[in-house]
Amino acid sequence: MTQQLHTWKLTPTELPSALWCLTSLKAEIRVRAAGPLEARELAANELVRWQARAVPDRPVSPWLDPDLVACTELKDDRFALFDEPCVLFDEPATAIASRPE
Repeated sequence: MTQQLHTWKLTPTELPSALWCLTSLKAEIRVRAAGPLEARELAANELVRWQARAVPDRPVSPWLDPDLVACTELKDDRFALFDEPCVLFDEPATAIASRPE
């Protein structure tokens, strides 16, 4: 049975952290996921810097840290079109988050 997806808003806090160098984006994003932990994990996987992928022991991502990123459920039916777990980018953020293959 497939879990119902919700839309989650992940918002970076103002706390400084060296972990932000491990991610390709530090901006508010929306994620379609069953729960907040899955939303954080999807963001961490999608936004890992290309250089960090080469590191054998995967570093911790700021998207997984509740002190660095607030995660709240967003009630907005517009996102219900997305029926698979995914990270949703605004137009300007899409270009910032792109990375080499």
